Amino acid sequence: LNVDIKIDMPKSMFYKDDYLNERYHRKRALYLAHLASELRDSGLVENLKYKLMGESNMKPVLTFLPFCKFNTHINVILHVGVEEGLFKLNRFSPSRNNVRENWRFRKSDLENTLSTPTPMYNKAILMDLTYDMNNKVLFDSINDCENIKQGIILLKIWLKQRQIYKFSGFIMTMFVAYLIKIKRINNAMS
Repeated sequence: LNVDIKIDMPKSMFYKDDYLNERYHRKRALYLAHLASELRDSGLVENLKYKLMGESNMKPVLTFLPFCKFNTHINVILHVGVEEGLFKLNRFSPSRNNVRENWRFRKSDLENTLSTPTPMYNKAILMDLTYDMNNKVLFDSINDCENIKQGIILLKIWLKQRQIYKFSGFIMTMFVAYLIKIKRINNAMS
């Protein structure tokens, strides 16, 4: 059983332009390392390790087993996010460049380069900025639908049995919420 927990980094940790040039990811990694240190020193967890989520190496998470004599089958995944409204969301459009060439390369290497977009970098930050919004959409669409919840559990089991790892449980749940929104399925379905 995996339990996902999100911890918000406070807004006071960030400056106005920290979304540029990988500063956000460095602060996120530093915050995660601090959490790992505190958890290790507390003695309440075992098997503490870093893990990369998805295809991005910029977004590590912490996984651990809580120290509990009753339950050894719970794996906690600790995600780090940010408070809503930290950065303007339009700064993370797939066509925007948020890693400046003059930061990454020497000036003499920049003579013939264009400002290329950084969509994967932008997506990695945007995911952290929209955690709460996505969870609100899920809560609003499937909270009162017990049949839909059971169907989502069956879909996740089906994906795991067939080893289809391109679709995470979260993506599948968001897809079901989308199908509810466009009225392809409803909560009366079994």
